[in-house]
Order: sequence, then structure tokens, then C-alpha cells
Amino acid sequence: MKSHSIDELLKNNQAWVAEKLALNPNYFENLANGQKPPYLYGTSCSKSTSSSWLDPGYPNRIN
Repeated sequence: MKSHSIDELLKNNQAWVAEKLALNPNYFENLANGQKPPYLYGTSCSKSTSSSWLDPGYPNRIN
């Protein structure tokens, strides 16, 4: 798998944003409508579940 530099990732993200806005100028506003979670949490590892880092007794399954 090819590794990308942060500059490439940001450039690709900007292109994606521009594409979405060209199709629908309100894309991000519409996406955000109704989303008001009391807490915003997450992890950058798709193998990690919220219970694995919210519950200190949960075994770490990330290798």
C-alpha cells in the first residue's frame, strides 16, 4: 500500500470538499443538521471500539 504525505492527504481532502460543494453548496450544512451529540469522541483506529477505551477493564485487542 502506498504511503501518502500529509500534503497529498490535505490536497486530496480539499479536492473532495470542492467536489461535494460543486454538487451541493449546502452539503456540509445538510450533513450537520440534527447532529448534536452530548459528547464528541472517537479514535483514528478502525479496529478500536469505543468500549475498548471507555471501559478500563476491557482487554486491549489492538495489535
